[in-house]
Amino acid sequence: MTALPQHESQRQHISQRQLRNDSAVVLRAVERGATFVITNNGRPVAEIRPIQQDPFDGIRVQRAVPGARFAGLNPVQVDCEESALDALLLLRGDR
Repeated sequence: MTALPQHESQRQHISQRQLRNDSAVVLRAVERGATFVITNNGRPVAEIRPIQQDPFDGIRVQRAVPGARFAGLNPVQVDCEESALDALLLLRGDR
């Protein structure tokens, strides 16, 4: 493949075969701002261009705080004499 221009203002057409054989060179040119139209049998089928923004912008990782899911629950007093089933029915309001 011939050397690609440092800054490409127009779209450059390259064949699918050229992309396959020189993908590293093409991707380096795209990192510098070049845009390529990929052709298959002379017909344009795809375009490779730099992305406009980071696709992961706005994604934030929030760590779980132990017990935070239950922080808003009110404690319920149950009689120790009751069975577990009776306690669950009481909590669900079925009793």
